[in-house]
Amino acid sequence: MRLLVLPLYYYYNDTRGIEPQFYYLFKVPESMGHEVDFFDWVTAAKIGAKHAAGFFSDLVRSGKYDAVFIRDLPDEIRPGTLAEAQKYCPVIGWNFDDEWRWNDYSSSASDGIRGW
Repeated sequence: MRLLVLPLYYYYNDTRGIEPQFYYLFKVPESMGHEVDFFDWVTAAKIGAKHAAGFFSDLVRSGKYDAVFIRDLPDEIRPGTLAEAQKYCPVIGWNFDDEWRWNDYSSSASDGIRGW
């Protein structure tokens, strides 16, 4: 299986620790023999959100992925960017810590991408 994953890399953006989500979405599938690519949306968006979206779209379009896993990145990836990606493979929004955002964010998953 070929996967593209967009978790955070650093634990709460603290460079002293690696985010557990990186291990769950990248290291675990890789250790199971899957081909996994990591896209650091947070860093790319700091350079320029529009360019990050374009690069992400190009990557999904040409990458022949079986699925894309995106750690919830509230309001950072625009719905149009995700809709474009869904033309090429399933896009799965993953929220590891949902209880604090359920009412205003995650519960509105009417479009299949948790409130995006």
